[in-house]
Amino acid sequence: MNKKAIVLALITAAALALILPPDLSAEPAVKIRVKVDRVNIRKAALMTAPAVGQAEKGQIFSVVEKSGEWFLIQLPDGTPGYIHSFTVEEVAEEKAPPAEKPKVAPSKKLLQVTAVRANIRKEAALTAPLIRTAEKGEKFPIIEKTGEWYLIELPDGVNGCIHSFTAAEISGGEALPAVKPAEAAVAPPVEKPAVKPVVPEKKAETVAAPPVEKPVEQPPVPEKKQAAEPPRVGTPRNPEDSFSMFLLRAGYFISADSAYTDVYKNGLVYGGELRIGGKKLVGWLEANYRAETGALTYTKEETKVSVLAIEAGALYRFEAGNIHPYAGAGVGYFMFNEKNEAIGEAKKGGIGFCALGGASYFLGKGFVLDARVKFDFCSMTPADFAIQVGGFTIGIGAGYRW
Repeated sequence: MNKKAIVLALITAAALALILPPDLSAEPAVKIRVKVDRVNIRKAALMTAPAVGQAEKGQIFSVVEKSGEWFLIQLPDGTPGYIHSFTVEEVAEEKAPPAEKPKVAPSKKLLQVTAVRANIRKEAALTAPLIRTAEKGEKFPIIEKTGEWYLIELPDGVNGCIHSFTAAEISGGEALPAVKPAEAAVAPPVEKPAVKPVVPEKKAETVAAPPVEKPVEQPPVPEKKQAAEPPRVGTPRNPEDSFSMFLLRAGYFISADSAYTDVYKNGLVYGGELRIGGKKLVGWLEANYRAETGALTYTKEETKVSVLAIEAGALYRFEAGNIHPYAGAGVGYFMFNEKNEAIGEAKKGGIGFCALGGASYFLGKGFVLDARVKFDFCSMTPADFAIQVGGFTIGIGAGYRW
């Protein structure tokens, strides 16, 4: 090939390069459009990363790179930032509608702390890590509200969550500057900035304990019971409780029958008594014995007589401090026995009745003193004439209560 042919080929190639359109296989740049009212553009692909700006609904940005659910974009001033894919939609460059006229950023609502102290947490949960505490009266811009939680922006650019129980919305304040809409000219591509992993700063523990969002009632601490005072001498353990008591008795018998008195005289009575009862009503069982030596009426011969009685009944007691008066009645079986030279031995038994009254005095925890008057009535005919073997018995008793 000669030189003329080579020159002609070069001229033809240059002409074709000028006439032919650019490579149609090149893909158009990906753009995104904001579809929510307002969204934060963050320094890193994290919800907790500081905000570098905000964008309004309808603004369009060129995508530098997509990383998971985040888009890396470039702001008009050249600052790189990340925006979440949930808040934008992809649009083709040739179909992108003209950007809306930027709106004047409305006055952002503020949240004012109403509690004495409130916790600001990383997430909308009471168990989420604590970022810091806020004092009453502090104000923060509101980003959004989810249920009972507010997402707010702190002065250092970090976002946090605060419970609505501890704060209230107020009007006023300035919002973060809105990002200007993208210019028609496409910004030159920028290199992907090296994003350092965001290491959450370890917050110094505050001196004051952080309060909870809702006051929690603490269970009352049971007071220490004081040791019970030892019972004073003369005071029963508990007069209200049921109890049992045993008494040894001694008394003096006075017959109610003059014929009995003429022959057998009056004398001492010995016995024992068991009481089992409750607060008011008490049951009692008693055995007593008396023996006398007398003289027959006509022959004046010596005669010996004894009476053994088994009695039982019920008492009703009253309470007057250490002294417990009582009154009651009962029934008994009386066994009469007489011996002398004239008639030999005579035995007789009979049923009788009794009425009694008295008072018990408690000494310490268990010892008891008792004074009582009892009247027995039992008529029988042990020989050839009827006699009354009952009468009055005035006596005392001593025993133990348990």
